[in-house]
Amino acid sequence: RGDVNFYGEQYQKLHERDLQIIKKILKANAIRLAPWNMDSAHVSIRNFVELCKELDLLLIPTFDLHYFMARPDGEAQDFQATRKAMVKRFTKFIESFNRSDPVIFWSVNE
Repeated sequence: RGDVNFYGEQYQKLHERDLQIIKKILKANAIRLAPWNMDSAHVSIRNFVELCKELDLLLIPTFDLHYFMARPDGEAQDFQATRKAMVKRFTKFIESFNRSDPVIFWSVNE
């Protein structure tokens, strides 16, 4: 996860190039977004989403379920607390997109 914003402005030129290749050469019509760090204030996917929208590429955002299941200490988790946090984060995940964004469905990683 980390705080690296792979969807940020610093990668805009690479995204423009790569998404053109994906769309024009590979003839793909959708992009799966890998999970990103929603806790970091400087991480935003808006520029990437807008670029996909301009190119008529559909999006498949991926929710980071692994974030809740991976415990480095190996301790058992409080199921109710984990469930509550997961629902809260999933709601934030869904709400990070606008109704006009080209999301075709949501996916979950393991």
